[in-house]
Amino acid sequence: MEVIYHKNKQSKDGSIIHHGDNRTGIGEGDDEVMTLNLRSFPPKVASLAVIVNSFKGNSMIGLRSAFIRLFDNDKPIGCPVLREGTETIVLLLGYFRRDVANNSWLFQVMIRPLSGTEAAESIQELKSILARYKIPS
Repeated sequence: MEVIYHKNKQSKDGSIIHHGDNRTGIGEGDDEVMTLNLRSFPPKVASLAVIVNSFKGNSMIGLRSAFIRLFDNDKPIGCPVLREGTETIVLLLGYFRRDVANNSWLFQVMIRPLSGTEAAESIQELKSILARYKIPS
């Protein structure tokens, strides 16, 4: 299991790249961009969680209109929206799950607070959540 973020910007196989982080939120454009090449993931990878956390350890109560954009070959395929903030520092936005029957990926929005102050600290809790929904981790 790997955690890709501003301190570990690329997965070992190169299928995930973190392009940097705007820590202030000031300015135009997206504050954080990651590229995922799902087609190049090894067959043993069954799921991928999308987690956001507050770099400074502040709660996300002040967030308004947070979103993630998903693209497939430059075509938008979704834009889950978090309409109001939450007291948590770490937040699960959703997960990608491999459909082995047709070798495709599905994205499921799952807005859920997680414990800890960094994504890596939430791995065990995340595994437990995925297991409850019978999602391979």
